[in-house]
Amino acid sequence: MTRSGTPVSRRPVAAESADRHAPREGFGSDEMTSRVQFVARLREALKPASRKAGWSLILVGIDHLGRMNDTFGYEVVDQVVAEVVRIVRLHAPAPCLISRFSGSTFAIFAQGHSCVEETEAFAGDLCAAVRRVPVETSAGPLPVSITAGGMHAPERAHPQRPARRH
Repeated sequence: MTRSGTPVSRRPVAAESADRHAPREGFGSDEMTSRVQFVARLREALKPASRKAGWSLILVGIDHLGRMNDTFGYEVVDQVVAEVVRIVRLHAPAPCLISRFSGSTFAIFAQGHSCVEETEAFAGDLCAAVRRVPVETSAGPLPVSITAGGMHAPERAHPQRPARRH
């Protein structure tokens, strides 16, 4: 019972496999990388010697994932996450690195984007693709949407130099 006297619903929690959050390979792989691995590869890719083309960093959040978890449980949320990842992989340009960044947020580092418009188009297409068809889950089809935002750096972008004190 909660403090207000309403019964607390209990639902089974899906068991997680031991390797669910283990680091995985990135560029060109079917698996997502861990956040630690993602940040390490991002740092390497952003070194001046490694920058050979424009790039984009896009964060994608699954809308209302916490509410879905409260209503349907972990198993259904895992199914939603898996389908969103599948859609991201279908639409992500190569080479790119995809990582679960936090519970409902994914990071996509895409090399080769030549302009801001290309990055915006990719983010918009991704949002539309996820909204297009409800996700089939063990609880039935669920409408899912995502929010995407990010940044683009052109091929010849250089980090700004720190301001000098006079």
